[in-house]
Amino acid sequence: MEVQQRELIKGAFTLETELEKQILLNLEAIEAGLRLKGRQYRTGGGVIDILAEDKNGDLVIIELKSGDADIEVLGQILKYMTSVRRESPQKIYEAL
Repeated sequence: MEVQQRELIKGAFTLETELEKQILLNLEAIEAGLRLKGRQYRTGGGVIDILAEDKNGDLVIIELKSGDADIEVLGQILKYMTSVRRESPQKIYEAL
C-alpha cells in the first residue's frame, strides 16, 4: 500500500506529503520549464518522489524529506540516479 493511501486511511497527512503536493503545483518555482514526468515513480532502485524533465530534456530527480537529510539520503538519490540511467536513454541532471 502506498504511503499516501496509508495516510488517507489514518486520516492525517504528513509534512512530506503536503510538501510534495505544493511542489507538484509549483514545479516552475524550482526551475523554469520543469515538467512532471512522474510522481512516486518506481525504478529498480526504489520509488522516486518526483521525476521531472527540464527545458533541455534532462531528467531531474526530486527526493523529499520532511526532516533533516543525512548521508543515507545521498546514497538513496545516487541509487535512483543509477536506476534511471539504466532504464532511460535520457540524461539525468546531476546537481546534488
